[in-house]
Amino acid sequence: MSKRHMLELAFLFAAGAGIMSGHWTAETWWHWSQDSWFEHPSPIWGFGFTIAFVTCSIFLFRWRGVVFHARTRIPHWQEPAKREVLFWFLSTLNPEIISKNPSGIPSGFEPTWNLAEDTKSLKAMQVRPQWNWEMALHSINHHLPKLRVLLLIVSPESAREARLLVSFLRKYHELDSLRIYLLARQENGSPKIAVIQNDDTEIPSAFGWDFEHFVELTNAIKTALNKNQWPTGEDQKRIRDRNIMIDFTGGQKVTSVVAAIMTFNRPVGTQYVSTRSRRIFGYDLEVGVAPLHSDEFGMNE
Repeated sequence: MSKRHMLELAFLFAAGAGIMSGHWTAETWWHWSQDSWFEHPSPIWGFGFTIAFVTCSIFLFRWRGVVFHARTRIPHWQEPAKREVLFWFLSTLNPEIISKNPSGIPSGFEPTWNLAEDTKSLKAMQVRPQWNWEMALHSINHHLPKLRVLLLIVSPESAREARLLVSFLRKYHELDSLRIYLLARQENGSPKIAVIQNDDTEIPSAFGWDFEHFVELTNAIKTALNKNQWPTGEDQKRIRDRNIMIDFTGGQKVTSVVAAIMTFNRPVGTQYVSTRSRRIFGYDLEVGVAPLHSDEFGMNE
């Protein structure tokens, strides 16, 4: 048995002892206050209960991190479940790609407009310089055929390229029924969810978010998780925690932190597309009591 498992067992034992000694301590001091002090029970037992309770409390506080900590309920080797709604942080394309092809498609890649085939060939090609849209394709393809809604979150820089991405995605017949929305930043800094009506819709840079502004991003994602903020219709009914996946492959480091924080202890999922293997890693994050055998969650000691 590892040291960690021994500490976990000691923590559980201390919790039980703390509950019992806390009860006895309360009973003791109540009787002493109602009757004669230190007569029943005797001071030895009374102070013994009190010392035991204080000791257990100190131990539990000192070692609370042993069992109460952040974890994911999805094992490392398991892909995340398919969801109906995908949030995607859109990063800017490499300037070299845009300079060679204004449509945003890298040289050497000839789309077949079959999403499964194209993601397979892209994985084998390992496009250089890195093409950010490829990660979006892998993410979207993973959630098909269940995926129904895509929410784009753009920066002032990537906002100008959102139209190109939407136009590119619309050429895949598998995405004919996919509804694409924009989480726009209004002039007063508040978020608004708007449907992108057609492929030619220009997205003003002012609608983009500062991907390094923690507070604004947190408020924006909080709004997006509230179904009442979405346009009325069939898609609004899909905005349920259990249906939403937030992908933090794009954006800055802060966007990853925001994605994680906004999904703690709720059924909303987070995921990341590996830029090396193109594998998708899922995280169902919570802060809670760790299992005695942590390999339940793919976290072998």
